[in-house]
Amino acid sequence: MRALPLRRQALRLPAAVLAAVALALGLLLGLAPHFERATAPPEAPAPGYTASHPLLFYDARLFAAAEAATAAAPVQPMPGARALLAPHHWVGGAFITTPLRDLAASRRVTRVILLGPNHTNAGGAAVLTSDLSWETPFGLAEADRQAVAALTAGGLVRSEPDVLTYEHSVAGIVPAVRRYLPGATVVPLALRSGLSPADIERLAAALAKSCDFGTDRDGSG
Repeated sequence: MRALPLRRQALRLPAAVLAAVALALGLLLGLAPHFERATAPPEAPAPGYTASHPLLFYDARLFAAAEAATAAAPVQPMPGARALLAPHHWVGGAFITTPLRDLAASRRVTRVILLGPNHTNAGGAAVLTSDLSWETPFGLAEADRQAVAALTAGGLVRSEPDVLTYEHSVAGIVPAVRRYLPGATVVPLALRSGLSPADIERLAAALAKSCDFGTDRDGSG
């Protein structure tokens, strides 16, 4: 398959279109992952400890290279931006860090809905999520538990943290979200291949209720 050009875009589209585009992009990008990964599952949490997703997909060298490329590029404001399309493999890390940097400079973001493909189609539902927080080198990325609970109440989305822990399309991006949008909570979603148009519409309608677009840095909507 011919490699597709990786290019980030700031979008102002309806929720249904965003969900469909995000799903299509995730399914089309098929490069091999480049990460330092733990070789054994994490130990069970001690009693009284609130479990979180361990840091399994993070390569400090690739992340540093991406940040260096981002720092060398001028900030491009994104007034009115509603969504970002980005790869989930860090061989093209600047395509992740640069738009996040620019978004942070443009808008006050309080919640990130992170969509990625479920590469193995694991789990028992078409769309999987988790209400656990995420360990990152930049501190804990908190899950938006209220938004996750609202999504799982509809039946299409199921909370399966064990699957999300090992899905790099989501787990590999969370550290960058925490680095550039430290005040934002995370709603992680892993989507199976073969989602029907009806399922995509259902998901988009559910996500629309969780979207909080915030305001531009200049105070506009």
